[in-house]
Amino acid sequence: MLDDFMRRVTYGELKQRIIDVGRHLSVRQLVVIEMGNNIESVVFYLGCLFKGTVAILVHENLSEFELSEYIEKFQPEYLFLLI
Repeated sequence: MLDDFMRRVTYGELKQRIIDVGRHLSVRQLVVIEMGNNIESVVFYLGCLFKGTVAILVHENLSEFELSEYIEKFQPEYLFLLI
């Protein structure tokens, strides 16, 4: 597997990244994830699944207004936003 910088990532490294993300989350916490076509989004999403965190996936091209509506409605504990 290749990351966004075209560096090879082994499944062992991927698993460790997922576990590392999961360490910062709690079961049943609510997280909004801005999903893109990149390894960071996938790792964060899988970290949520690994930990039992509730993930709301939103498109990376969502407008600022639409994103603020999600935040207001669901009041997530964390936001994972692409920069």
